[in-house]
Amino acid sequence: MQASRKKCCFELVQGDHEKNSGLQSYLRNMMLVMDFDARRRGRLISQAELNEYTHWLASAVTEAMHYFIGNGCYAPHDETRYQAVSAAHITHMLRDTFDDVQVGYYNIPREVIETSHIGPQDMHNDAYRAWVKSRVLLAREYFKAAKGYLVRVQNPRCRLAGFAYTARFEWLLDTIEREGYRLRPQYDERKRTGTGCE
Repeated sequence: MQASRKKCCFELVQGDHEKNSGLQSYLRNMMLVMDFDARRRGRLISQAELNEYTHWLASAVTEAMHYFIGNGCYAPHDETRYQAVSAAHITHMLRDTFDDVQVGYYNIPREVIETSHIGPQDMHNDAYRAWVKSRVLLAREYFKAAKGYLVRVQNPRCRLAGFAYTARFEWLLDTIEREGYRLRPQYDERKRTGTGCE
């Protein structure tokens, strides 16, 4: 089974002759994400590194979506193209903060930690919560812009996938905001049977 999957992936890449195709962008950016994840464990990261990490992931996922779902259909190539996935990644990192800290991944930038004289595990500190609030606001701003982008995507399945992806994370921003930007170890509300959400 695994050998046939590898063969299928190899054939897919081998048959892709379009310069800078969505498939190539997906693979190139996902490799950068995996490399960065391997190197960042156990060390503080800067805001610039965090921004670049989010951009790589957003580029990979967005281009994969357009390649595998909406291939050949129009989708804008403007500053809003990657904002849905950027917002989702920001939200995802907030959601996973407790688990990530346990294994040595610190999602808060080094500059905030050093300026505020806190540790990466001080999630209930006021400075940490202020940073969480800023991330929630940024994610909301990106989601709002992304909706404008998605309505201009030609392929209806691709558009639906984008809106569904966005909806998966907006509830979490509401929860974090309602709880005063205090992160918690788990957010199980959407894991109940029948929700279909991660």
